[in-house]
Amino acid sequence: MPAMILYLLKMNAALLLFYLTYYLVLRRLTFYNLNRLFLIFAILFSAVFPLVDLSEALPGPEGLPGNIYGIMPAWQAKTATATATQTPLFDPWQLALAAFWSGAAFALLRLLIQLLSLGRLHARSSSDELFGFAFRSTGEDINPFSFWQSIYLNPGKHRQEELLPILRHEQAHVQEWHTLDVLLAEAGTMLSWFNPGAWLLRQAIKQNLEFIADRKVLQSGLDSKVYQYSLVRISSLSQGLSLTNNFNFLTIKKRIAMMNKAPSARAHLLRFLVVIPISLTLLLAFNSLAQRQANELTQDPNVKRVISEVKGNDDAAYTYLAPNILIKSDLDLEYARWIRPNTLIVKPRSGKEETYQLDSAPSLAEAKEKYGVRFTDAEDESKPLLKGKARQATEKQEAASAVTQSQDESFIFKLDEVEYYRNEANWPKDYKDFLERNPEVKQIGWKFNNREEYNLESLVIYLKSGATEVYHYNGSMQIPAAESKYGTLPSLPPPPPPVRAN
Repeated sequence: MPAMILYLLKMNAALLLFYLTYYLVLRRLTFYNLNRLFLIFAILFSAVFPLVDLSEALPGPEGLPGNIYGIMPAWQAKTATATATQTPLFDPWQLALAAFWSGAAFALLRLLIQLLSLGRLHARSSSDELFGFAFRSTGEDINPFSFWQSIYLNPGKHRQEELLPILRHEQAHVQEWHTLDVLLAEAGTMLSWFNPGAWLLRQAIKQNLEFIADRKVLQSGLDSKVYQYSLVRISSLSQGLSLTNNFNFLTIKKRIAMMNKAPSARAHLLRFLVVIPISLTLLLAFNSLAQRQANELTQDPNVKRVISEVKGNDDAAYTYLAPNILIKSDLDLEYARWIRPNTLIVKPRSGKEETYQLDSAPSLAEAKEKYGVRFTDAEDESKPLLKGKARQATEKQEAASAVTQSQDESFIFKLDEVEYYRNEANWPKDYKDFLERNPEVKQIGWKFNNREEYNLESLVIYLKSGATEVYHYNGSMQIPAAESKYGTLPSLPPPPPPVRAN
């Protein structure tokens, strides 16, 4: 699933949850300013929280110990290879993205047309003043409205006694910068045009702004009956643009009902103290679990190259069992596991589990003969067969390495750690080009967050100054940031050819 699709799903789920919370718990309260803050927070938080990944902080499912490595069965490896090297004829995710961007472009075009219409109206209007309120006077048949710091009004369409309530109402919108709320709501519907929750949240924002302006008018000392009568009469006029603060945005019945409603008791403030933490906790937990699931399901082409087949010098297909150990791919195995420092466990589908000690020459020879076990480095192949003190020292070193591995499951792959790539002539072309374009970079590393799963987590850039930069994969926006800074990033190098057995 593309990162953009995952982001949109999370964002729109949050918008829908916030709207339901507002509709069921907060909309009947007369704490209009607090409701305004809640609705603004709902849009901003929904846009930002999908970018926060707390999956590392949550306890993960119990799995195999950190020093056990697994391989994919041969049929799975072949599927991964085909997926990595072939482009599907039809990608539904790309179709979904195309539909989304088409809708977003249409919404943006609609907004630009409204702004253009508003600009033309502004150009045809003139500055005027009445009862001490500055406004833009126009001769067009429009509903009184405000946008940004301007009030637009046709004085000839209203009775003299209606002008003061209108100007006070619109001045309340202007003084409290309600246009910012409206534009934020428009932006939310632009990115979530397919989500009913976004449109309902937009409507709730505009509705609440009208409640705030109505209360400001009544607090100025104007008689409520006179003001409500003005609302009823003006309701027959044409509506303004959807992105403006209209004098008659909401149904008159609802606005009058809220004006006559008794103020909510202060005890109801506890609702805000309850619903906000619960909503945030649910959303962050959902986001973290979704991110973890996405990380587990993400099949990055670079990762597939690690676990897919590779041709050896003998033209046989091999699959990685560990970073330096390969096994033949055309085997009917249920599983194969490499346990540090020198144990191989193989379970054929039609037989019992078998254990091989690779520090024993007969056992190693049997594993090679039966399963084609190979080492990617001649030095690695010689380690299991060391004798005497040299073997004991190696075992101690491997044991210490196993302890370190259990404490830190990360593994950074660098070219200089593989004998084949210590020869610069064997470096991949994109790796060489990257270093030539960025002379301040010393080398590149690829960090896996768990060696048993080969989940590519980060790209590590080592600078010649001694500094280190880390950019995360798995749907993060950090990789595009790295590409913006350094240009095209090198892919994970292919595994070197396995060493032919002597």
